[in-house]
Amino acid sequence: MATVTKQLVTPVGDLMWVFIDGKGKKDLNDNDRYVASLRFPDGGVIHKSLEAELRAFWTEHKPKGKGKPKSNGLKPELGKEVDAEGEKIPTGQVMFNMWTGIAFPDGTQKVIKIYNSKGTEVSLGKKKIGNGSRGSLSGQMAIYINGANVGVTVYLSGIQITKFVEFKQDDGFKTQADTEGGFDGVENEDGFTGTEDEDVPHQATPETPKVAL
Repeated sequence: MATVTKQLVTPVGDLMWVFIDGKGKKDLNDNDRYVASLRFPDGGVIHKSLEAELRAFWTEHKPKGKGKPKSNGLKPELGKEVDAEGEKIPTGQVMFNMWTGIAFPDGTQKVIKIYNSKGTEVSLGKKKIGNGSRGSLSGQMAIYINGANVGVTVYLSGIQITKFVEFKQDDGFKTQADTEGGFDGVENEDGFTGTEDEDVPHQATPETPKVAL
C-alpha cells in the first residue's frame, strides 16, 4: 500500500538547527539527515495551529486500533537549568522538527529548496542559515511505523526565509596570555611585513580601470 502524505506549511517562527547541505546531520541511528526546526511559544497560536493539523492527519490515516501517536514532530524545548530531580526545565518554547534523507533511493542527492519572503526560489550560495533567522518550513506529513511505535513524521522539502541570519562558526576562544609568550601566527614566506595605513594618498594613473565591487 502506498504511503499517504499531505503537505504541511508552517506559520512563520524562529528557524533553528538547520542542516540542509553536505551530509546534513546524524540522527540517533547514525543516518545522515537534512533537518530543520521551527521554534515558537508553547500554547500559542502557532502551536495550536500545528497541533490541530497534525491531529487531523493522524485521525484520518492512523492504523486501525491505534490511540495517540508516539510522536508528531512537536517537542518542548528544554533549557540548561535542571529541577530538584535533575530533569531539564522547559523554556516555555516548542520545537517542531522536520527531516528527510540526503538522497533518493537511486542515489541522487536531494535538494532542500530555499524561498525568500515573497515566495521566490533563491540560492544561498555557500552561506548557511543560522539560529536567529525566521521563516517557515514546508514538508509532507506521513504515518511512520517503527515496531510498536507509530506516529506522524514530516519530511522536509523547503524553507522560506523572512529574516536571514548567517551561520558563523565560533569556537568561543578569547585572548589569553601564556608565560611562554603569545602565538601570532605562522611566519609568512611571501616577504610582506607589517604596516599601518596612514592615509597616504594613492595617485591612480588615467589608464587605471575602475572596478565596481
